Amino acid sequence: MKNSITEEKKTFSFDKNFSLNILCARPDKYKQLEGISRDYDEIINTGSNLSYSPLGINQNGVSLEFKKFNRIINFNKNEKTITVEAGILLIDFLNFTLSKNLWIPQLPGYPTITIGGAVSANSHGKSCALHGTIRKSIKSILLYHKINGWLELSENKNKDIFDLTIGGLGLTGTIVQVTFNLVQIENTSFNTKKINVDNIKECEKYFKKDNKNSSFIYSWHRADSLGNFGKGIIYENYIDSQSSKNFKNFRIKKSKFNSLLFPVWNKFSISLINFIFFYFNNFEKKEKKEDFLKVIFPFYGKENYFNFFGKKGFLEIQLLISQDNIQQFLDEFKKTLQNL
Repeated sequence: MKNSITEEKKTFSFDKNFSLNILCARPDKYKQLEGISRDYDEIINTGSNLSYSPLGINQNGVSLEFKKFNRIINFNKNEKTITVEAGILLIDFLNFTLSKNLWIPQLPGYPTITIGGAVSANSHGKSCALHGTIRKSIKSILLYHKINGWLELSENKNKDIFDLTIGGLGLTGTIVQVTFNLVQIENTSFNTKKINVDNIKECEKYFKKDNKNSSFIYSWHRADSLGNFGKGIIYENYIDSQSSKNFKNFRIKKSKFNSLLFPVWNKFSISLINFIFFYFNNFEKKEKKEDFLKVIFPFYGKENYFNFFGKKGFLEIQLLISQDNIQQFLDEFKKTLQNL
């Protein structure tokens, strides 16, 4: 090994479908970051390693883990700006900003994702139709590049690199600090309304309509059989401005349940659990109060779902389809489903 802060370890992608023995470095000082960059030709950055694909795994060089770069550098309440290091977790970032009634609304789907990971993927949240991606909240970035050194990036400085870095998956260099423009949040309590739909076209129609009461909206649909294809639930969330403001710091609850040796999920068990989930939701109230974590990070607390895929994991496919092509895609998907 070239550096005392490096170690060899076996790393898995989040879906456990890919694994590799890698060299991992965990610097906690800027000089160490510079030294690693001099010592290795190939460097890739990694945060919490929660990507479905193995984005932070480097076979021939070093994976630079940034969890120790997790400090709040500066906060300006009057200007509503905050500068943080890239390794800070979303939950720690939010614990600070929400206590000041401030936040950024472009939050990806799990609270232990790092800020650097969210920026490098140009993440969005449940309100992307209104708030866009995290780029809209970024004021500036401090980047380190092994050849070009320290670079300040913004709309006014090195804008071309600024644009390439947001969503650049770490390929332009190492994101070290990020400065955000924060916005006010009325409360951390939400009202959630559930609407049943019989098909995806009905869901699409609801999403398109102008709804001024809510900007946080997503849906869940069945696809386990042709008979139930598209049947689902729309979850519509809006901030509850009437409830008392009583923010308490969030705490992460770690699951003690490990992956099973063999997969539980198959076409029969998935069909059964979809049936149970759908009808259980029908028995619940159509409108209820929910806390911040449940609304913004709906998969939080449901991690055991992934453990039921077994040790070998699963394959995840996420598609972006334009509205004009949705029906064509669904028709082709149903044909594929029919042939399984």
